[in-house]
Formats: sequence, structure tokens, C-alpha cells
Amino acid sequence: TRILKVDREEWVLICTMHHIISDGWSMGILLEEWMAFYEGALTGKPVELKELSIQYADFVMWQKEWQKEESLNQHLQYWKEELSGELPVLQLPMDRPRPAVQTHRGASQSLIVANSLQEKLKDLSLQEGCTLFMTLMAAYQSFLSRYTGQDDIIVGSPIANRNVKEIEGLIG
Repeated sequence: TRILKVDREEWVLICTMHHIISDGWSMGILLEEWMAFYEGALTGKPVELKELSIQYADFVMWQKEWQKEESLNQHLQYWKEELSGELPVLQLPMDRPRPAVQTHRGASQSLIVANSLQEKLKDLSLQEGCTLFMTLMAAYQSFLSRYTGQDDIIVGSPIANRNVKEIEGLIG
């Protein structure tokens, strides 16, 4: 981590961290904490970070115990069977041929969903006993299925693996 002086009044904080010790979620937490300390330094007000109810070592112990459970083997076996063999490739209609060599170049598209629609989607999710993410993923996969004519759609999704409230504030 370095702080570089760009100009008389401008500094840049540069931090490089290997993904084996930190994920995107952790970087968000770290950035929030750095910003709190920065604001505290500017205003002269003391900074109080939320106290964690558990530490990373507690999480590691919990995870080790979880890995010993029989249900883990059942889950592992299920996914080995589910993902065995040839996995489907999404056949999107193209306006030009695919390149001979994959470049992995991509792009993103953003949109703003009106508050009224957001509320309706949240209500639907609650009614169906699922999360908003699950509702939106179902809609996305339905769209892909209709657009491609394929029934078996695989969509990857990065996760923070913070499925217990107590570990949401942990870095690592």
C-alpha cells in the first residue's frame, strides 16, 4: 500500500492485494473503514468502527467443523453429478462470427429500475419466499432461455460467501 502525492492538494492511495487474502466484499469493507478514518482525520472527530461479534479465526473453526459434516458430502456428490459430463454452452444469436481464439473481452450494461418496479419485485420475492437476487436471476435465465431456445442455462455468479450475519463485517 502506498500514498502518492499527485499535486499540492491531491493524494492517491494505492493498494494491491492478492485475491487469496481478500475478496471484493472485503475490499468494500476495507474501503469503508479507510474512508471513515480519512473523514475522522479531516474533521478531527474520533472514529469508532463497529465491533465484530466474531473474528476470522472463529469463522475458520466453524468452517472446519462444517466440512466434517455428512451433509457436506451429500452436497458435494449432488454437484459432482449435476455438473458431470458436457456442460451446455449458451448459443446466443450472433450478428458476426465468433473469433477463432477467445479474447474474454466483455462489456457491461447498466440500467436504473424505477422505485415502483423495485418495490413490486421485492414484494414478489417476499411472496415467493426467495430473495430479490433469486427473482432477478430467474427472470434473467427465463430471458436467456426464450432468446436462445435452450432449456438448460448456466449462469455464473460471484458470491461473497457471507451467509451468516455475524461474518458480514469480516475481512478475508
